[in-house]
Amino acid sequence: MWQRIQTVYLVLATICCLACLSLPVATSPTTDMMPDSIVYNLFIVLPDGSREWSLFSHESFLLIMSCTMATIAIFTYKNRKLQAVECALGITFTLIWNVIYGVWAFSGLVIPVGAMIPSFAACLPLVALILFVLARKAILKDEALVRAADRIR
Repeated sequence: MWQRIQTVYLVLATICCLACLSLPVATSPTTDMMPDSIVYNLFIVLPDGSREWSLFSHESFLLIMSCTMATIAIFTYKNRKLQAVECALGITFTLIWNVIYGVWAFSGLVIPVGAMIPSFAACLPLVALILFVLARKAILKDEALVRAADRIR
């Protein structure tokens, strides 16, 4: 299982998605002298320290599904066709998250204030998307290699 490169790609994609779920994805500056609001996937930490559900919390489901698809794909290494489909689902979920985040971040739809500054964790799903694509490519390459070996026999 670990000797295949797609497993490494899928593990790294899972780590990227989980890190994005737990790290702040943006900060929202306030107009007065109070500290900035910190935006996580599930909630916003307001300047007074209270937590409020984020508009973006429903889209964190997409990252959770991406993690799930990557984990399932890691353990279905014996069925390469199913593993490629699971990678395609992971690509879809991660791509939708990135599109929604881009629209949300650059249109000013933050709950407390209109301005938003994306943070480093916001680029992790993009890295996960690239890793999913690389894993799917490696899986399809393995499948083609097995089919070629079957034709030779």
